[in-house]
Amino acid sequence: MVVFDFDIDDPADDLEISVSDPASQAAVNDTAINQDPFTEVSLQHLVDCLPSLISCSPLSIPLSSGGEVTLARRDLFDARFQLINDEVNDEQKDNSPELGFLNAPSDLVQGVYEGGLKTWECSLDIVDYLHAENPVFEGRRVFEAGCGTAVPSVYILQNLFSGLPHGKETHLHLQDYNAIVFELLTLPNLILAWYMSPASKAYRDAAAHPSPDETPLPPADASIRAEIPITLELKTAFLSSLEAYGIRLRFFSGSWSSFDLHQSGGTYDIVLTSETIYRTDSVGSLIDLLQSVSPTVDSLTSRLSISDGENSSQSYLCLVAAKIFYFGVGGGVTNFVEAVEEKEGRVETVWEQKVGVGRRIMRIQWS
Repeated sequence: MVVFDFDIDDPADDLEISVSDPASQAAVNDTAINQDPFTEVSLQHLVDCLPSLISCSPLSIPLSSGGEVTLARRDLFDARFQLINDEVNDEQKDNSPELGFLNAPSDLVQGVYEGGLKTWECSLDIVDYLHAENPVFEGRRVFEAGCGTAVPSVYILQNLFSGLPHGKETHLHLQDYNAIVFELLTLPNLILAWYMSPASKAYRDAAAHPSPDETPLPPADASIRAEIPITLELKTAFLSSLEAYGIRLRFFSGSWSSFDLHQSGGTYDIVLTSETIYRTDSVGSLIDLLQSVSPTVDSLTSRLSISDGENSSQSYLCLVAAKIFYFGVGGGVTNFVEAVEEKEGRVETVWEQKVGVGRRIMRIQWS
């Protein structure tokens, strides 16, 4: 078994951070993989799939400037329980691939499962960088590719919900290969971001005195473990807050090569991805996606209003966070940078960790 350094889920989760052995991996690479097509998963469908209770724990993100950011994250064991329970209660799903995620010998099964149930280390690095740079999110189009547990998007949503409604429409779009990841972790984590923010106060105040047969609400404190009852009232309040703040959540599953930019509504102002360059044979499709969803530098001047008072090159971000090298699967920063430059992109390292496993955040600009 080859170690794939490494994620930050609790040791109690007891999932190996690994890929199949080199011989098995070579066999996979030599076999044509049927990639899942582009599909939009509706927000309402994901809301309807929520369980009656979400268990969450603190995710503490150390900051380079000192201190930390704490987000609430759904417990992986809780997501596992939901998936197993759904399978048991639905005879039509007896042979579905989702349950295999729990027992797979690898965290990466090419063309089947791409690691979206795990929280990978470099997603925390993006939060560190965003917190330091403090870009404007309100009124922007934000896209996270290969989102998985969506830690950067959770941070952004909590940031949006921490202020007052601003009258600007903000698009937060998330993409992952596996739609089931949206149900189990992505949307639950986004709901937790809302619950832990001032935007949920009216709902929490209204539900402060539950009836004897109802579970009392925990405090809106991301630093403690909690169990959040997912009631119809909570779902309604969450959707109402999205509307009040002008936040448009959309979810897209399927392969990067099948992504439909027209259906998603066009290019984005902020593009984020982390731990997605681990396999050399998928880097080309990732770069094509990043280039297609990004405006060119030349187009930004005409796209942005002069009244924004911002330099056009600073108002757009395309950030790729990754380890320097991925042992066992061959991907890494050097090959990625070479591939971007072949596409006439420019790569700038804006954040770097040299101690231990080397990690970088790269900013990409397209001519």
